[in-house]
Amino acid sequence: MSTWKAFRPDGIPHPFALTLSNEETMFVSGLGGHDDEGNISESPLEQARQALRKMQAHLEREGFSLDEIVWFHPYTTDISYAFEMDEALREAFGDNPPACGSMLAGVQLADPRMKIEFEAVAVKGATRVRVK
Repeated sequence: MSTWKAFRPDGIPHPFALTLSNEETMFVSGLGGHDDEGNISESPLEQARQALRKMQAHLEREGFSLDEIVWFHPYTTDISYAFEMDEALREAFGDNPPACGSMLAGVQLADPRMKIEFEAVAVKGATRVRVK
């Protein structure tokens, strides 16, 4: 039996954990591009970069890294933001990206300023290798 640690800081309006992890697997729930003060850029690219910085911090808190993400799920409020968002994803994941649940576009996100939101699953020790 394994213990799963749920991280849910005070002030989160919904009843779910931001992350759930055990010794080998970590789930990161939907993260938008807010900074620590709740500010958010108008730019989908900057929102994506900020969301990835937050995701990296959550992963590192539990001993994981962006390199160990094996499944990634992006959401965007408008499909036209996808190519801007993709730039940040290429910066973060390089030539060996994780698998991706289908990108959901045209979704309504919790904060009307949000243009993107990301979810991910990381596995301790995972190494993504590109095969052809």
